[in-house]
Amino acid sequence: MRVRVGDRVGPGSWAFHSRFPRSINFLRGAELVSAVLPDVGAGPHAVVMEALPGGETPELVMGEGWLSLAGCRFEFAPEDVYDSRPDWGVPDAGRLAAGLGSLNAFLPAHAPAGSLARLADGGPREVPPSAFDRELATRFAQGRSLLLGDEPAAGARLLHGAGRGLTPAGDDFLAGVLHGWRLREAWWGESLGPRVEAAYAECAAGSNPFAAAFLREARDGRLFERLERLVRALLGGSPAAVETAAAGLFAVGATSGADLAAGLAAALAGGRKD
Repeated sequence: MRVRVGDRVGPGSWAFHSRFPRSINFLRGAELVSAVLPDVGAGPHAVVMEALPGGETPELVMGEGWLSLAGCRFEFAPEDVYDSRPDWGVPDAGRLAAGLGSLNAFLPAHAPAGSLARLADGGPREVPPSAFDRELATRFAQGRSLLLGDEPAAGARLLHGAGRGLTPAGDDFLAGVLHGWRLREAWWGESLGPRVEAAYAECAAGSNPFAAAFLREARDGRLFERLERLVRALLGGSPAAVETAAAGLFAVGATSGADLAAGLAAALAGGRKD
């Protein structure tokens, strides 16, 4: 059985943490590694397998070019290692602008109900159905403004942990912004490291392992496969490619993918235009 291994999964062992229909998750300290099915896609801390083992999976053990799970040993070659931080080169400004325009049009129209993407600038002003949702909308609007403005730490404090689920919507949006800032550094050499670190410092503690891994990868500029596909589509500028990649990202979680995309679009909107 072929496996694909994320480039941030090094040698060592991880203890069983949890199992979901399409993933088995393992933990070592604060580091989360997930064995996932191919439709989930690769990622910096993912091991993609054609089928997940049943029964008990007490630990995942990784060596140089091999891994062991549920009593089975799997070997992998260098070409089976997923590169989560590719060499992008310098974007074509016109194609990137077209790609972002397509994403910004697609987001409010197709983001799942309850997504923060529907509350972002340009989205439909739906009245949140509950007091919790109304408070969340207010908190998101304030946090977004501060994060993208002159107070990234204050914005991150408001967004961190805001929402429901394993990765709350505020954290998903924040991760998208961090990814966008790291891409602007890679593409144009912008000095956004202090903004990234100031925002991340406000959410580094107090997260569950899933949200923590999501945010840490964003701080480090490490993209998972579905997000990488969207970035490549943005760089190409084709509306159809952007919409296909965005729809694939939206399938991550209930609203996580859409909230991540909204944060990415917001961060890239502030980048170079020439």
